[in-house]
Amino acid sequence: PTLTYQCPLTGQPLTIEPASDLPESLVRLATNTTANYLITADRAIGYPIIDGIPFLSIEHAIGARLPGSPIDVDRLEDIAKETAIYDQIANKELSHLDSTMEALFGKPLTAAIKKGNDLGQFPCPLNLWIDSIGAADAQWQAYEHLSPLNETVFLQLGGSGSHAVKALLAGSAVAGLLSPSLGEIRLGQAMAARAGVAERFFGLVGIGEAIPLSKASVNRVYGGGCLHHTNIDRSLPELARITTSAGRLSFVDPRMNLIYKLWGKLFGHIRFCGDEENTEDHPIDEDSLNQLGSRHFSCYNTYKSGGPLRYLVIFLNRTTGFSPKVTFTAGLFRSERNILKFLGLGNLFGVITLLLKS
Repeated sequence: PTLTYQCPLTGQPLTIEPASDLPESLVRLATNTTANYLITADRAIGYPIIDGIPFLSIEHAIGARLPGSPIDVDRLEDIAKETAIYDQIANKELSHLDSTMEALFGKPLTAAIKKGNDLGQFPCPLNLWIDSIGAADAQWQAYEHLSPLNETVFLQLGGSGSHAVKALLAGSAVAGLLSPSLGEIRLGQAMAARAGVAERFFGLVGIGEAIPLSKASVNRVYGGGCLHHTNIDRSLPELARITTSAGRLSFVDPRMNLIYKLWGKLFGHIRFCGDEENTEDHPIDEDSLNQLGSRHFSCYNTYKSGGPLRYLVIFLNRTTGFSPKVTFTAGLFRSERNILKFLGLGNLFGVITLLLKS
């Protein structure tokens, strides 16, 4: 399938042209004269394609008279700060790709890819496809909602691109990563090459609040711990716009609860014990989410889990390297979920999984 793009500033369709064919108004602004460019229909705005990666974030637009950004300056500054952090993390992970893939895919799937073993039927078996120790049950719900993936066009919102690579292994026709971090996209490309699916993997430099894809471009979308890094007032309508009428979307994100509030007051930030502790996390506010979800999607459901035992597992993993099997943590968190619901302590759940249909 051929992806179709749109300008994040104006919403106009974009077409590819070599730098040599740029209109005069853009030639003097083009910083890379050998690259191809994506040009708006009125030929007033262009975006570079470098090493096969379209740079479709607002700051990469060139044009004599650019319209005002739909995203405010403060938000763009926050994105730039976080992008620098995630670029640094991704570059470090790229330098030791084998161990990174084991961490992001899990050892069973990484070994199966290397050996060319049968991968089952996504997302079964659980121990092969699920990689999140701290949210194994939630990721299972999200993956099950997206299946089957055969011949789908799959988009991963933020992150390393590992879920897009999994989608290709599970049968998607094409899959890729939308991220403001070039480092994350290059990491995704490297993992796709290592998994033997590079020719069907794409990367887009862009943000969730102004997705540079045309209406109804994709039919599967997944985000693991990334939706809450966006302004959901803007990102959820954008995600609804780019998804086909039969599309499915799922996201696994932190949910605001008492534990997050107490930790934030004590230490001044919500992240803990990891490379990402300096990023600006904004756990999902469920009331706002419910209003947006029911307004923009035909089917909207949530799965909430992850109480105190989840925090204990994450803390032990990040401080001691303790790494239980995902089958164990999935069962543990399901049991904890049932107990907390029975006791009326559902407000302690720290993970929310969105299960959406367009």
